[in-house]
Amino acid sequence: MPEMGWPGVITGMFMGFLILPVFYNVGLYAVLRDRLIAWHSVRVTCIALAVIALSPLSIGTVFAVDSLARVILFYLFFHLAVACSGIFLESYIERDIFSRGMSRALRWSGAAIMLVAPISLLEFSNPALALLRSVVLFGVLAILVSAMVRAVRRGSQAVWFQIAAWSGIILVCAVSLTINIITQAANPNFLAWLSIALMMEVALTAAGVAWRFLRLKKERDEARLNEAILDKAAHTDPLTGLANRRGLIAHTREGVIHGFDALAIFDLDHFKSVNDDLGHDVGDRVLQAAATALMDDRGPGELLAVRLGGEEFALLVAGADPEARIEAIRNAIPVHAAGVVLPYRRQVTASAGLIHLEGGETLSDAMRIADRRLYAAKMAGRNRMIVADVDIDEDGTSDERVSAAA
Repeated sequence: MPEMGWPGVITGMFMGFLILPVFYNVGLYAVLRDRLIAWHSVRVTCIALAVIALSPLSIGTVFAVDSLARVILFYLFFHLAVACSGIFLESYIERDIFSRGMSRALRWSGAAIMLVAPISLLEFSNPALALLRSVVLFGVLAILVSAMVRAVRRGSQAVWFQIAAWSGIILVCAVSLTINIITQAANPNFLAWLSIALMMEVALTAAGVAWRFLRLKKERDEARLNEAILDKAAHTDPLTGLANRRGLIAHTREGVIHGFDALAIFDLDHFKSVNDDLGHDVGDRVLQAAATALMDDRGPGELLAVRLGGEEFALLVAGADPEARIEAIRNAIPVHAAGVVLPYRRQVTASAGLIHLEGGETLSDAMRIADRRLYAAKMAGRNRMIVADVDIDEDGTSDERVSAAA
């Protein structure tokens, strides 16, 4: 077995360095599902295959060193890597940096490269075709450079990694293309210079993608946090901190109540007079005190407290004896509100209507029944809870299913 010289060793080390980002990107793509990762992987793979074609490593009889097949292999994957560059740059740079026209130019630059790629296989035997290829490459190069200049002007931070990464390749290609246009001959040092530039490009681009990944992750985390904050705000009453009607609906599945044993609707008695006599500032503090009474419950089982609007609240309760638990909460409302209205020698009481849930009730039906019983509690004299449908006389009435505060 022949010994592998230093060029082969260096090529092998470089190939290992190239392969690592591809495996790393597979994990990143599984998390982010971002096309930046996909295009970076494609570019790195093309560069790796181009480097193999340039290397002194033997790849069988067909792809022997300096064979035509190796030249074809190199130019194919080199042009593919360049073709991916515009799309990669468009997905790599931060959003809202490029105009729609610039983004479109970067995407279509790859198609232009691949149209002239076969010309490279003619070994410049046709000067007119070689000139066409050089003009197209210069055009794509101009698009990439102008895009990076625009990104710098628009304050992009990611672009500096790519400027550093591509500066060597752009310089090598620009010099070689200039030599080709002027002398109609290829730059004899092109492949050697390009190998060095490619090594620098891979290292710096990998660093840029890692930096961009961290930024993307931070942006997505912030977006999810903002979404959670907005979602909570949309489902929360800003004055009391309780759930609102939308939050109540969110706790049902397709409008059906699940997991709760009772629903009660509360209304603060004569609350309008509190606002009228003591002012809305005091009224707001009374509403907050009532909300505290609802949230301070320490009974067993789940509880959802809701402000339906104005001075009306709702409770969904799960657990043993929900009726006694809700009645205790109703009696706690005047105690909490006393701290607000005591200086004014007022009392704030609450009436309630309750329905026991058997399972499968819709929210709208349950609330309609509870609201009807709340109305009955008010007609019966307020400061009480009714848990069954009753007939209310003009003087008020109650039965064994009516509980009233002493």
